[in-house]
Amino acid sequence: MIYDFSGSTRDLPCIVPAAPHIPVFPKESRSGDAILAELNAHPEKARKLRRFLTYYLPTSVKFMQTYAEHEAAPTGGENSAEIMRGIENNSETIAKAFETSLDSLYAGEALDISSDIDVLNGMVNAKTSMFE
Repeated sequence: MIYDFSGSTRDLPCIVPAAPHIPVFPKESRSGDAILAELNAHPEKARKLRRFLTYYLPTSVKFMQTYAEHEAAPTGGENSAEIMRGIENNSETIAKAFETSLDSLYAGEALDISSDIDVLNGMVNAKTSMFE
């Protein structure tokens, strides 16, 4: 399966051009691009990202599209302003969810590499002490 970001967070800076005061959108896009690139390279990892693919990604796209619609509206009432504030106030949480999802892809590899480094260090130390 090929995972594609077109029409989702990759386009968020275009969807929300007047929201530079929310610096999280580029973070989401970078994390999302990295996640999907990894999933395209290793589709077997999709199981680890079920929550990202079924909730975080579609929900964040919904939030950003809603934000863009309310920001572009010629007139906005208190409800519209409240919606935008809510999205702004939670944008860091959304970015954290993307970053956590990206980290989870590499958790197994990090453990493997850490173990290999420990073994290598142990072997080098053992060999060094043999020749002293």
